[in-house]
This record gives sequence, C-alpha cells and structure tokens, in this order.
Amino acid sequence: GDLFTDDVEVCFGKTAGQGRQFLLDFIGNTVRSKRSWLWHSFQTPLIRIDGDTATGDWTVHCMALSKGAAQLDAMYGRYKDRYVRTPKGWRQSSLTFVNETPECH
Repeated sequence: GDLFTDDVEVCFGKTAGQGRQFLLDFIGNTVRSKRSWLWHSFQTPLIRIDGDTATGDWTVHCMALSKGAAQLDAMYGRYKDRYVRTPKGWRQSSLTFVNETPECH
C-alpha cells in the first residue's frame, strides 16, 4: 500500500474508485474472494518523466483460476498509470486497466 498515494485513482473497467484503502480492499477482498490462483505479469514498460510527475504504460498478461473452475482464464491488456514524486520517493497516483482480451465465441 505504501507504493500508492492516499488518493490514488483506480479503474478496472466497471470497478472504479479512489483511495489507497479502496485499492487494497479491491485486491485483498474482491479479487481474492473470486480467484483461487492468479499469475499477473507486466512487460514492455514505457515510462515518461516530466519533472515531479510521470506516466507509465505497461503490457499486462494475467492467468487466473476462478474458485470452483477447472479451466484457467487468460486476460490481456494495458495498465495506464500516473506517478508523482513525493518526499518519500515516487508513488503511484493513478492505476487504470484497459482490457484487450478478445471475446471468444
């Protein structure tokens, strides 16, 4: 939690909110209650620094097993993040996930 600002903005599609506690609750409670296993990786970061602010674009690949499921789910997308330099170092001030997983029919 210390990596995020107190007022971090969070958007995971339909799930959005503000604040470090919102993010920690989402990951620690919502995601944890639905998944029995999760592998989450980030690749090819593009970080742009402008003084005391920065943006980051990351490719994301996630494999997950929903509780009670027999097959893994795959998710692909991008994180579009913002960062701010604080007296304690760089902190993330915004985290947005853009889901680019193709629909399977």
